[in-house]
Parts: sequence; structure tokens; C-alpha cells
Amino acid sequence: MTTIPEQQSGTLGLNPNTNKKQNPYIPGSDLYVMQGWQLSESASISKRQGFAKLNTTQLLDAGTASAFTGLFEFIPSTGTPAKVATTTIGLYNFGTPVANAWNSINLSGVGGNRTGTYQNLYDVAMLQDQMYVGGGAGTDLNIRFNGTDAFKMGITPPISTPTVSAPQAGGSMTAGVYSFKVTYGNVLGQESNPSIKTADVTIVGGSGNYTINLIDIPVSPDPQVTLRNIYRTTADGAVWLLLATISNNTATIYSSTQADSSLGIAVEEFGNGVPPHFDKIEIFQGTAFMAGDPSNQSRIWFSANNKPACVDSNDFRDLDSNDGDKITGLRRFGPTVVAFKNNSIWNASGSDRYSFGFERRATTVGSINNASIVEIPLKNVLAFMSPDAKFYFYDGVDTQPAATSIEPILSSLNAGRLMGIVGCIVPSLNQARWLVSDGSSNYGNLIIWYDYILDKWGTTSVASTPGNYCTSLRDVDSKLKFYLGGIADVGAGIDGGYVWLGDSGGSDDGTNISVEVVDKGHPHQDPSPEDIKMFSHLFVWFKPNPLVTLNIFAYIDDPTGTPISLGSFPCTNTSGQQHVHFNLIGRRFYVRITESSTTQGNVLRGWKVYYKNVGRHNAP
Repeated sequence: MTTIPEQQSGTLGLNPNTNKKQNPYIPGSDLYVMQGWQLSESASISKRQGFAKLNTTQLLDAGTASAFTGLFEFIPSTGTPAKVATTTIGLYNFGTPVANAWNSINLSGVGGNRTGTYQNLYDVAMLQDQMYVGGGAGTDLNIRFNGTDAFKMGITPPISTPTVSAPQAGGSMTAGVYSFKVTYGNVLGQESNPSIKTADVTIVGGSGNYTINLIDIPVSPDPQVTLRNIYRTTADGAVWLLLATISNNTATIYSSTQADSSLGIAVEEFGNGVPPHFDKIEIFQGTAFMAGDPSNQSRIWFSANNKPACVDSNDFRDLDSNDGDKITGLRRFGPTVVAFKNNSIWNASGSDRYSFGFERRATTVGSINNASIVEIPLKNVLAFMSPDAKFYFYDGVDTQPAATSIEPILSSLNAGRLMGIVGCIVPSLNQARWLVSDGSSNYGNLIIWYDYILDKWGTTSVASTPGNYCTSLRDVDSKLKFYLGGIADVGAGIDGGYVWLGDSGGSDDGTNISVEVVDKGHPHQDPSPEDIKMFSHLFVWFKPNPLVTLNIFAYIDDPTGTPISLGSFPCTNTSGQQHVHFNLIGRRFYVRITESSTTQGNVLRGWKVYYKNVGRHNAP
């Protein structure tokens, strides 16, 4: 009697190219299913860490659970970075003055509460200890935030002009025609455009010295205004030069006595305009590029150098305003700024307001929104989602498809919510992550991840902690962590108003994290795929943890069929190994391992199946 030799399939130490695969099964791929795991240990997969509430007291907007529309860091030149959040109606900082809570910022100086919806995502940029915030509805004013107080971005010029008196004896003004203009200013040195000029005043006669009095000097209703500058022409001149600065926003009287020779710099007539509404902003080499003006969706505005809140009425570029498309993204990238439309990509050129221009580089691919655009470390590419729910890489010259391995998953996403996709980099996991809605929900409950070291894509469900925004922020130890801004889902019994700190424990706010892995069929490389096999043993290797119990299943021939339970075992063995004995007959054997608990430290290091090939019959 011939003895059939026992064979084995599998290995100790998982292939580092492990990835979640989509249905149907792809021959030659490493795993068929990998849900709830991450590639955080070499030659193994680890149960993903959970999410915990950053703020344990729910944030409410006008009595309703908040939907977060932005999470950002305020990074001062000195001191510890602070967390800043936007919601549909408010702006908040975390921890000051109330610790472990979101503290509302007074927005009365910028038109009061925001008027957008959860779909109006915000964008920010920082320069010289100021954060510039744009987003919300198109009627909302842009914000300048100094870490404590919020002001309007830019200063509206005076709507009136002073009344001037007839010349009076005394002073140093000589014969000629004079007029005046007024601007508003703040403590940052920012200034408004000037008022219209006053009535002309004529000084007549001889070499006498005169004074002209100004009354009703305008006072600004803007709380950021702390000073006013008065400009005056020289005798019979046509340029307004700095006469004096009134270091308050209250005085309404001033006497002009100075000689022409003492006047200062000329007024900036047009360059200090208030930026139009934007929801996309990038600061590059001191210039702020802004887009999202509802009156022209193909227009990019740019500011004066090192003055993000100041724009000239002519400082803009239109990116093919006749193509029926709109600007969807702005990103600083290498030596330039890249502008995205839905169906094209443009690179900026030039170095100042006189030479800026944009060149179209891609003509059929663009981004679905601004928040999906992420620069991938080590790859020198921008990754983004297009309107057709596909990911692409852009290297500054051309685009190439990305995430092709999970395109069936992408095609099933909730199309109505893809405009809300948000991405960021999570350095601790070597991942780019995007928060999206799956095919059944109205909120972000699925993370798409890209491991830029292994060049692999996958997904992770966060259904227990749904969100509307995600980002990486520094925690109390200055370590970058993944944060998710929540959104309410009444039907699912989930409250908004919370920010979730990711990678922070064994559960999603107390909810068990379920994980599942299904291997590709054994034998992995089968020389006789039509032969019947008798499968009898399964060895599983793991990281010892007495709190973890693994559930072991098998599929025979069909990985989408009904799983056969092989039992369960605790991961108590210090050897990190367990063995299951059984007798199952078929052509292919698929290992399925599941675990669902609030326990962390669940690490699988490999498995091996033992079997005998019994030919094209069922005899052992």
C-alpha cells in the first residue's frame, strides 16, 4: 500500500506585500480579505487601534450636535501648537480656556456664525503667526485668527471722508491746492485701501504759513482697526503722501500743519483690497493664492507679498473660464503651486504679481475637491481622487492611475458624498488616509489607506465613529496622531459633536473592533488544482496575549461560501503557536481568522495548512 505524503502550504511570517483584495478573488494575490488590520509590524498584521473621544463633552451648535468641517493646527513661532476646529456655524480652539473641551471663538467681528452646511469644508493657511481661514457659504467673510481672537481677513476702506476747513493762519502749509485721504490699519501693519479724496482746499497768497483742520474723520466699525492713516497731497500735487497716523479708532479731529517736505510715502491706492470669499488657500513664498469665489469659479486671486489679507483688484488669473469647469483644489508642490479643476491640472509660474501665470499640464484628469489632495512622502507625487471616483498620482508633469487594486470598492462608494472626501498623511503608520462614505451611509465611515512604503492600498471601517473630516495633529506629547471630526447619524444612534483620536486603544469608544482575514486558497501554488486533497492540520502563529481569543474557520473550494468553524483558542501560549486538527476534503482550503473584542495587541504572524493530495477521487 502506497503512503500518501503529507504536504504543507503557508508560512511563518506574512508576506510584507499583504493587502486587502476585492471580490472576486484575484489569483496570485496575497490575501483574499483583510479587514480591521494594519501593517504595523514586520512580517505580521496587527489589529488596528481604535478611536477615543478627544472631547468627552459633546460640542453643540445652537443646541444641535456639531458636524466638524475642519480640523487644523495653529502653529505659533514660539510655543505649543494648538488645535483649531470649524463646524457648520462656528470656530473653536481646544483646551483654552476650558481644558479638554472645544472653546468657541467670538465671530462677531467677521459677520457672526457661519452659514454653510457639513459639505462646506474649510481650508486654512498660516503666515507670521496668523491663520487665514476660508470656507462655509459664499456669503461668509474670510477669517484672520491669531490663536485667540478672530477678525475679518482684510480691512474694508472708509466709506466716508473727512470734512476740511478753510485755511487758517499758522502752521507750515503754503499756497496751493490740497486734498486728503484716510485709511484704516491694525497692529499687524495691515492697511485698507484709501477713502475717496476730500474736497479740494485752496491756500491763496504770499509766503504765509497755514493750517487746514479736518473734522469727522471716519471711525471703523471693524474691531481689528486700531489706527488710521491720513494722507495729503503736496501743494497742487496729485499724489497722496502720508501726513500722520492717528493711533486710535476714536478721534475725529486733526490739524494739518506740516510742510510738504515732511510728508511720507504715497498711499497704496488699490493693492490693499479685501480678498473675495475663498474655500481654497495656499501660501507660497509669502504670496497667498486663493480660489472659490462664487462669482467666478475659474479664478485664482493672489495677494501682495507677505500680506495674505491684501489683494489688488487686478491680481487674479482665470484658468480657462470658458471650459464650463471650476477650480477644485490648490496645493503647494515642490517649486510651484498646482491648481486643480475637475478635469484639468495647472502649474503656476512666475515670482510676483506681475509675472504669475498658470500652464495647463493635464487635460482629462482633475480632483473632485480640495481636501482629497495629499502629497505622498518619499514619492514626490500628489495623490487625489477624481470625479469618477478613481485615485491618481501627479508628479508635476503628468498623471498616472493609482489604487487600481481597490477600484471595485471605490466604484461602490456613496457618489453623493464623494465631494466630502478628506485625506491626510499618518506618518506613524506610513500611510495616506482618506475618509469617505461607503455605499450605504451619509457620513464618512470608511478609511481608504495607502501604505507608501509597501505601495499597497486597502480600507478600514470606522462605522462606530463616523466623521466628516480627518487630519493628523500633534498630541500632548507632540506626536502626530490621526484625528477624525465627528458627524451625527440619528438613524444609526450616533451623536456628532465629538473629535475622535485615532490609534488610541483597543476599541472605538468602547465598541468592539471586529477583524477578519481570509488567506488565498491553499495550496498557494497548486501543481494539480483539479486533484482532491484531504486537509487535516492548521498551525497559527501569533503574538502571545492572554486577553485575545481567535476564532478559526475554513472555506472549502469557495471563499464566498459558508465558513466551517474549526473552533477557537486563546493566544496564551508563550511559544506564540496553536494547532487545530480536523478532516476536510476538497480542492482548495481557505483559512479564515476572526476576532472581535476591545482588546489591543492582536497580532498574527502566519499560518500553515497540512494536507495530502489524494488524486481525482475521495479515497484517503
